[in-house]
Amino acid sequence: MEHRPALIMTTFEGQLGPMDFLHLLSEGQARVFGMYPRKGALKEGSDADICVWDPSVAWTISASNQHQAVDYTTYEGFKAHGRAKLVFVGGELAAKDGEPTGAKSGRYVAR
Repeated sequence: MEHRPALIMTTFEGQLGPMDFLHLLSEGQARVFGMYPRKGALKEGSDADICVWDPSVAWTISASNQHQAVDYTTYEGFKAHGRAKLVFVGGELAAKDGEPTGAKSGRYVAR
């Protein structure tokens, strides 16, 4: 999950625009899993979950720089383009420049 946005944006670079990215990773998934419009939308009454994406960041995926609770990644050495600059969950800053802030702002959403 941690690497999915960068993998998609790098693999389909030049083919997907910002709205395609939004649909694939936010609104579309929220609709598939029955969470729309609480999730996947920026509108009154929706959760304030927002990702500010920086497409100019170049980095290499490695188990040594991931935050998942595993010591390997099948994408080891993949040269990725783009990374989350800021991530807000429930309106609270949860990550900055790819690093968690320590905020515990998420909550379970029943479907």
